[in-house]
Amino acid sequence: MRGARAFYDVTEKVKDLFLADIDINTVTFGDITQVDLSKQTIFPLAHMIVNSVVQQGQIYQFNISVICMDIVDVNKANTTDLFYGNDNLHDILNTQLAVINRV
Repeated sequence: MRGARAFYDVTEKVKDLFLADIDINTVTFGDITQVDLSKQTIFPLAHMIVNSVVQQGQIYQFNISVICMDIVDVNKANTTDLFYGNDNLHDILNTQLAVINRV
């Protein structure tokens, strides 16, 4: 990968992998505080942050953080299950872990 294009090539490849996943609707990049997290239509969402890039000769080593998230749906019915509760949090965590593993 050429230095002049390395950043674009890596970030585009990661973005394309996430967008190809059935469990991701939107991919965002940069400062997480700039993402409009109140828009429910963008979820499930993958967010990418490039922390650093180190050049070692012809090799570029990227340190990238990825956050995969979705909206927790809370059921208004009372529940007695203290482990799973009355929402889909476990399902979301399981699905988003699968997304990260596939990428």
